[in-house]
Amino acid sequence: MQKQILINSEPKETRVAILEGNTLQDYFVERTGHKGIVGNIYKGKVDAIVIGLAAAFVDIGLDKDGFLYAGDVATERADNLPLEFDESALEERKKGFSEEIDKLLKKNQEILIQIEKDAISTKGPRLTQYISIPGRFLVLMPLQKRHIGISKKIEGEDRARIKKILVELRIPNDIGLIVRTAAQKAAPRELGRELKFLLKIWGRIKNLSSRERAPKLVYEEYDLILRVVRDLFTDDVDVLMLDSKDEHRRVMKFLKMVMPNLRAKVKLYRGTKGLFEEFGIEKEVEKLYAKKVWLKSKGTIVIEQTESLVAIDVNTAGFSGKKNPEETAFATNMEAAREIARQIRLRDMGGIIIIDFIDMEYRDHRHKVHQALEEALRRDKAKTEVLSVSSIGVIEMTRQRMGKSLQAMTFRDCPYCHGEGQVKSASTVSIEVFRRLKKALSEAKSRNLEVVAHPDVVNFLSTQDKSLISFVERRYHCRITIRPDQTRHIEDVHILPI
Repeated sequence: MQKQILINSEPKETRVAILEGNTLQDYFVERTGHKGIVGNIYKGKVDAIVIGLAAAFVDIGLDKDGFLYAGDVATERADNLPLEFDESALEERKKGFSEEIDKLLKKNQEILIQIEKDAISTKGPRLTQYISIPGRFLVLMPLQKRHIGISKKIEGEDRARIKKILVELRIPNDIGLIVRTAAQKAAPRELGRELKFLLKIWGRIKNLSSRERAPKLVYEEYDLILRVVRDLFTDDVDVLMLDSKDEHRRVMKFLKMVMPNLRAKVKLYRGTKGLFEEFGIEKEVEKLYAKKVWLKSKGTIVIEQTESLVAIDVNTAGFSGKKNPEETAFATNMEAAREIARQIRLRDMGGIIIIDFIDMEYRDHRHKVHQALEEALRRDKAKTEVLSVSSIGVIEMTRQRMGKSLQAMTFRDCPYCHGEGQVKSASTVSIEVFRRLKKALSEAKSRNLEVVAHPDVVNFLSTQDKSLISFVERRYHCRITIRPDQTRHIEDVHILPI
């Protein structure tokens, strides 16, 4: 099955879609001015210590202080890890940790920390002192003191080969390392080169930190495009396609340093249609904003997101393909389990997730649905934990929350219903208008168009996104007129030839 990575770059938004065959399997979005901060390293200053929460608030120069749990404060207990461990050992180390936070940190103390989770709602970002600097094959852990972790997916002869290479690399005694799954077939020269590169980054971080006063950003994680290339562009990917010459050039330069043999798989899209439209996934992306998802069997999944949890309901709807209700429920639930795992991943939903499957009488059926869900979740990069299915078909699960979900990023509270529902923001509609204008001008004979939209959208197009309209006019040698219409819904935009 062909695997493709498609990267659509617009002036204000970057979108990445990963396809297997014709199915959208992963989707990521990053906007200019709203770049995620997970992975960034700061020199921060302890603002307050809250003994009751076993945590400290740390000023890192952002709008909200970061939140540092006692279990995330680096201490000598890291030395209790075995020389070789799997990645889960790092999390196990924190469990049951009871040392008092005021014995570990003091108010106004300057410390080096890393963003582990982005700020969500009123909560500031979660921090850790267990710093990790990821490369393509290796993750440098400068505070782990000679502990080596090897991905569980590297087994047998490959694992023995990797261990031998690590001995020959002469890793510094005060440095820890995790070998990623991508290193399974990596040559010694590639691993050695990356280790030197990561050590140079750590050296620069230490030097900058020693010179600057807190709060100060001392290391910034890659943007979305380079993170995808580093972490997801592996040998099993058939093609990585970009629609921006500048980004294509940047990716090729990056690959020259880290993985030159993959450069032949990178292509520049030159079509007249939008990249996502050409591959038939623009409509698939739009469906990610809908509450109701239709299954092939005509059953449905209804997804409701709140601030603290996600509720998912499975219904048979129009499906009646089996002879009895139990078989109908089982068949629908099996299909829904696989689709739910995909939707959770695509929408980047995190926290507590409650799934209400259709009631099933047979314990064996409930067990198989549970297995199908767990199996489908294995491809998820985020950590998940699934509890057993109840007698009424309810499954509780958790998924690692790293930042805002796709819905939280794209929508704002609806001004028409005071937050009971949601509509797209003026910023989101403005980006969509930009795409629709390009499409209309590539298809229509008229060089002059009128955009009729809600005043909020018009205001956004006329001020913050004025440069986008100017860009379209220059590129297509046309004139764009923008007219407000108070009676229109904020998502209702008409583009007419004049």
